[in-house]
Amino acid sequence: MNALAVLIGWFGWSVLGLSGGYGTPAVPPSVWQFIGCIFLLEAFFPIMIGFLYPAWSLSIEAVYYLLAPLFRKIEGRRYIPGIMIMSGLLFVAWPLIRDEYVAGRNSYWLTGIVMLWAWLAGWVAYTNAGNRRYLVSLGIAGLASVATQARFFDVTNVSSAAVNGVAWIGTLMLVFYRIGDVGGRVAAVLDYLGEISFPLYILHY
Repeated sequence: MNALAVLIGWFGWSVLGLSGGYGTPAVPPSVWQFIGCIFLLEAFFPIMIGFLYPAWSLSIEAVYYLLAPLFRKIEGRRYIPGIMIMSGLLFVAWPLIRDEYVAGRNSYWLTGIVMLWAWLAGWVAYTNAGNRRYLVSLGIAGLASVATQARFFDVTNVSSAAVNGVAWIGTLMLVFYRIGDVGGRVAAVLDYLGEISFPLYILHY
């Protein structure tokens, strides 16, 4: 799906000459940028192309999954909570480090470090189902992240802050307590929506 998205972007830009509007690169992307994006190398090189922006986190997530066997080995020890705390503190302090969106185009390797805690939050939730200490800690960490980076999360008033807060806390509740486990036709519909959500996300530009 990633390769298809990159090829569609290349075709629109290079063959059809489409440009203008949101996501148009300030400098024409090179062939090496297109190749790098196909192979998910954005976490290692400053090659992100504006109109492929939905894929900004894919390279980082690929690195996380490559590291999953390592996390599996240290599971049950204090290492993962320690890594989460360090990463979370960096995330909250990000505006003091760089005055830019956490997904700044030329710093994905650093973004991968400061966002690791959020990916590990899912890991911890599934391996520590119902653990209130983790639930409360992650809830506070997420709200602190939204608070310190309000403008990057489009928080402009009480209602937008509430939406971000509810989304984060609601997600934690779902994964920690397995709320909504269903079967039959309902499960089939939800599985289908889950299957098409990623293609819609990465191709919608």
